[in-house]
Amino acid sequence: MSHQEPRSPAPALPPPSQGSVGYVHGIQSSESWIAGEHDSRSILDMLLSKHVWRVSVFASQWVRLDFVYGTKRTIKLTGLFAPAVFYVPGQCIVYAEPSDSGGGVFPAAFAYLTATPVNSAGTPQLRKHITGAQAISDHAVRFLALANSTVQLGSGGPAVALTLGQTLPLIAGSSLTAGDGYLEFEL
Repeated sequence: MSHQEPRSPAPALPPPSQGSVGYVHGIQSSESWIAGEHDSRSILDMLLSKHVWRVSVFASQWVRLDFVYGTKRTIKLTGLFAPAVFYVPGQCIVYAEPSDSGGGVFPAAFAYLTATPVNSAGTPQLRKHITGAQAISDHAVRFLALANSTVQLGSGGPAVALTLGQTLPLIAGSSLTAGDGYLEFEL
């Protein structure tokens, strides 16, 4: 005769081992390059989803990231730095590629990514370094000065002087006329 009451439910599964985070949830992916390799590789290719996704990308110093996103994957941001954390409600592709560390040298590199469905978005962290006079991407939302800098707002707007650490909200058509800083993006 069995030790189990015939009308009792089956025993529960044993608890997970200590330190276990349970079932894998979301998407995890990674790539690594040996010294000298510098090809672009997709580390995320996410289709339209019913979720908002929290995407975190971590990479070695010389890796640059490109994002393609939007309902029809029509918006492209290139040359961003890791770490990158952003929230995206739909389709998104992330490419990673080692960049030249100087003198044509491409050191060994890595990039890894997690994408987890979430209920709401938080503060994104997406940055690209720019220096010297140049046009600013129309997708950038802020400029953070790393040195004394001047930013022209829009094509005919005022020139704004910034000191180290100051930020400036941007509008389309802006340009860096002098200085050094980070462009900050939000998806």
